[in-house]
Amino acid sequence: MLRNAIALLGCTVLVISGAEPPWKGAGTCLTPQDTPCRTMRWEASGWEKGGWGFWSLRRWTGRATLAYRNDGGSVERYTQKNYRNWFVSELGRDRSQIRFPAEPRTIEVDHLSKEYKVSPVVRGGLTVRDASDSDCTKAALAFDLSELKRVGQGVVAGIGCVRYTGVRARDERVDLWLAPSLGCTQMLVIRSRHNGIGFLISYSLVEAVTVQIGEPDGTLFDAPVGYRYSH
Repeated sequence: MLRNAIALLGCTVLVISGAEPPWKGAGTCLTPQDTPCRTMRWEASGWEKGGWGFWSLRRWTGRATLAYRNDGGSVERYTQKNYRNWFVSELGRDRSQIRFPAEPRTIEVDHLSKEYKVSPVVRGGLTVRDASDSDCTKAALAFDLSELKRVGQGVVAGIGCVRYTGVRARDERVDLWLAPSLGCTQMLVIRSRHNGIGFLISYSLVEAVTVQIGEPDGTLFDAPVGYRYSH
């Protein structure tokens, strides 16, 4: 759920809409997508009402860490905890993928079982930045929302964003904060659903909380010490 939905003081950078990002210039660390090398962290939470009464509520919390470096290497780590009846903990997940496209090689890590494996391929990859999408309109359209509207600007974790809102499946409102300077990265996504009589029946929020510009910490790209190698 978190994966499908992404400020350190002194490290965050404020971007004014329409201005050249301050990290553009000689010697700047850039990814192959021409966005700044960076490490970003998100916090997320959500809940859904499955029936009548408080005990039908299901909720989840999560975190995500994504890091991108200049050779195309990337790290994605997603952690999620699930709860039924609001309080009863269920099986969650905590997994990472560390990708090295130039080799190619991928390290997949399960932090719950403390195991990792290595494969000689790199699946997927980073979306190539569309230089013509300066206001992230194309990125917003990719959410396939009806009644899509641009509703202004905002700042999330120190990064300037363009705000959009729209509707999915008739009754789910989706609010987006997209960052043009980071290739239209999703900085904040809020989803909410109401039933036929107007009561809120589900809500989720995924928000970037830190953005550190520059080459990521190299230890993020290492297999965790003490984990078992799984063939």
